Amino acid sequence: MDLIQKLHEENLRCAADYLKRESELIDRLQTFDDKRGYRYYDCTALFQYAVRWLKLSESKSYELIAIARKSKQVPELKEAIS
Repeated sequence: MDLIQKLHEENLRCAADYLKRESELIDRLQTFDDKRGYRYYDCTALFQYAVRWLKLSESKSYELIAIARKSKQVPELKEAIS
């Protein structure tokens, strides 16, 4: 059972890190989108940049970009993500 408990604790840490990083990535994508930074990387859209350069799946790219854009309109969403 000690091994299971250790694995569980490691899973909790990894999940917390993942959620923190996901929140940071949403913030960064929002800023990158505002600045149209993707144009500097030969992309015509943030989605293309996320798939090509960040190596995110199409579905994850769409999800994160949608959240980044919506959270600009709904500040409560951004708070909830953080």
